[in-house]
Amino acid sequence: MVCSDDTLAFLEGLRDPDVARFAYGDRLRADQAEVGEYIARVPGRLEAGEAILLAVTNANDGSFLGKTMLFGIDADTRDAELGFWLLPSARGHGIAARAIVLTVGWAFELGLERVHGLTDIDNRAAQRVMEKAGFVREGVLRGLERRPTGRVDFVSYSVLHTDEAAG
Repeated sequence: MVCSDDTLAFLEGLRDPDVARFAYGDRLRADQAEVGEYIARVPGRLEAGEAILLAVTNANDGSFLGKTMLFGIDADTRDAELGFWLLPSARGHGIAARAIVLTVGWAFELGLERVHGLTDIDNRAAQRVMEKAGFVREGVLRGLERRPTGRVDFVSYSVLHTDEAAG
């Protein structure tokens, strides 16, 4: 789980314009106090069953590399949305896809049946990662999110617990 020890590395990730734009829609500022408050809410979100934030760490030294997240968890429909990002230094090594596969496998073990992911249509890297992790492209949701620069199209992906590539 993402914890207060991860604040500085999380802040480093948020300073990356792609993480700020694509993962948070520029709504979470790269400010230590704001990031600290965001992370401090993690246990309460977990306890409420609304979100699970998992740290992606280096297998050798345990250093923080990024995160995966399940949110919008719906126990009735057994569905959740996936979020993820990595520090720039951790990208390009297959880490994100592996972290997503592990996160989704765990979600299915907990009883979820469907995990979906949405990404900005311009975030080609995230689209490739989701496809590598076994997600199926469902289509484009036009103007799904409103940002200060205008409406943004998103690409929708999903994986079902019955999919061959699942978990």
